[in-house]
Amino acid sequence: MLLDVTLQRDKAGKISDEVSSYSPDDKTKERLTQIKSLFTQAYTIRNKPYREFNDLSLVDRMNLDQMSFGQYVEPPSMDPAEAWRSRAFRPIVRNQIIKIAAHITASIIEPMVFAQNDADEEDRDAAGVMKDVMAWVNERSDYDKTFIASVIGALVNPCAYVYTENTKRYKTKRLKKSDGTIDVKRVLDEYLSGLKDYIVPCDEVWITNIYENDIQKQPAVIWRRVVDFSDAKARYGGNKNFDEYVRPGFQMIMGDDALFYYTHDQDQEQRLVEELIIWIPGEGLRLTQINGVLCCDPDEPNPRLDGLVPLAKFGFELIDEGRFFYYKSLAFKLCNDEALINTAYRMMEDGTYLQAMPPAVAFGVDAVSSAVMIPGAVTTFDNTDNPQASFQTIVGNNNLTALYNLTAKAEQSIDESGASPIMGGDAPKQNTTAYEISRLEQNARVLLGLFGKMVSLAVRDWGRLKVSDILQHMTVGEVSELAGGGGGMLKFRKFLLPDKVIDGKRKSKMIQFVSPDEMPQTGDEETILEASRKIADKEEQMGDKTKIIKVNPELFRRMKYMVVVKAEAVVPQSPAMQKALMLEEYALLRGNQLVNQEAITRDLALGAYERTSEDTDRYMMKPEELQQMAQAQAGVAQPDGLSGNFLDAAKGEGAATPDMSGAMKTLTNIK
Repeated sequence: MLLDVTLQRDKAGKISDEVSSYSPDDKTKERLTQIKSLFTQAYTIRNKPYREFNDLSLVDRMNLDQMSFGQYVEPPSMDPAEAWRSRAFRPIVRNQIIKIAAHITASIIEPMVFAQNDADEEDRDAAGVMKDVMAWVNERSDYDKTFIASVIGALVNPCAYVYTENTKRYKTKRLKKSDGTIDVKRVLDEYLSGLKDYIVPCDEVWITNIYENDIQKQPAVIWRRVVDFSDAKARYGGNKNFDEYVRPGFQMIMGDDALFYYTHDQDQEQRLVEELIIWIPGEGLRLTQINGVLCCDPDEPNPRLDGLVPLAKFGFELIDEGRFFYYKSLAFKLCNDEALINTAYRMMEDGTYLQAMPPAVAFGVDAVSSAVMIPGAVTTFDNTDNPQASFQTIVGNNNLTALYNLTAKAEQSIDESGASPIMGGDAPKQNTTAYEISRLEQNARVLLGLFGKMVSLAVRDWGRLKVSDILQHMTVGEVSELAGGGGGMLKFRKFLLPDKVIDGKRKSKMIQFVSPDEMPQTGDEETILEASRKIADKEEQMGDKTKIIKVNPELFRRMKYMVVVKAEAVVPQSPAMQKALMLEEYALLRGNQLVNQEAITRDLALGAYERTSEDTDRYMMKPEELQQMAQAQAGVAQPDGLSGNFLDAAKGEGAATPDMSGAMKTLTNIK
């Protein structure tokens, strides 16, 4: 680490480290001095004990909580008198964390987006496009995996971070030609490029004000990590300072003589480098320093147009009224109860051993080995010389019942602080009353509700970063080279979203940003009609399974977007409840003149059973079949037991609501 490295000096006090040819200008030296000052301040905050952490530092608190979640068991004692004692470790904290994480992540939470135009009027079309593009981006950035990992990280650590960025990664591609030679070239890695999300460990993000909870209001944020030199070269190769002055395992330090020296870093291997990414929001800077070398312009601006730090942070519970930057994790909250249970559990196990095989003492005879304690063995003593010789066991006064009661009380306390066994899927005990069950469920809902609000705030901040990235990177056209050279044309992105419900049918949706010249926003009716006809012709070519939406990127970027997350969505309904509500809604809307009967049949009645689009189409009557049925019923009297309600409902015309009292009772029971 940079702060742990000092210049080596000889007996005369002269610096003995290798002098570097690195000679930055005065502006760069000032920036390096500023970075060192901020780094020192953040280092102090990171390693200082705080009362909020039970007089532990951030690193110690994080390590202790991770040991609890990982079920760390101390190695056995080398002392034979202590080695026999139990080292059992009950997974109290891990079970609680997994239970709550399972509830929170049962439904992956995605932010809702609202848009408004220059006249401050809501634009639902723009919001719908942004939602679809965000869904496309999330699918390719492993949003689900990152969301689950961040929730678990918030339950284990004082803080969990998600870093989002637009990146371009290249890889070496080798192709064997027909003549046997190998063609080597660098190509864009589609899998690793684009808008990506990364989990950042809690101890890698360094802050400069621990009593400012909002990361965007921090004076400076530093992301410090140690990476392999080959990885750093892949990202920073081509930078003059990196290529000439960065060496793996060596820090660059400025001496009192204003010269720079290479000093060996004991914490780094000969293949590692220390990477610092520094955001200074007040000055609009994003600086990069590797092993003490500034690998960017000293006034390098934040590449994000919104000027934000691209980090969203998750936490379990606030420690104070919202000033302290870090949070109280669930592992931290349960640490005292866990220690009590594990201590009592080990004592019970030790006591059981002592009762099953109690220690023994011999009187008036020579030393007796432990071999006499073998079950079924018969041992005789020669008491000729000492008639009073005897051998007896020592029975201690072990009150194991008290330990059982203590453990039960501690487990009850844990259930009140975390997820109850019932919420975790365990069957209630036989002697558990209905009141106790309702109390456990209520406590769990309150806890999940509070944590759900914390998750919703983090997802909202995460969504804001994604919206800004989409506007900055996904709506910009790229110039593609034409065959034979001689310039190129502007090409915009296309986003294909399969299996979407559109107008009551499941289709694929194609969103395409196009040049403003292709989408006239003003003009006569014929011009607009001609543009619409081209889109319709394209849809017809692609078949009835695709809906094309063309978007003007300039107008799309002008919109103001607001990201909202409902905390209630964090604790989702069960599939059985969702199915019951869909069927109940269908029963209430069936036959209503103001409702599209085909749409509710597809989405609510058939959609409740998660059928595919092809299966749904098989059940739906075609228009010509409906017409034939209507003609047949118009000239033929209705048989007994049948009415015209079904036909009217199929046509979307007025029909009486059927008697669904029996079905409603069933749905009520499900609820």
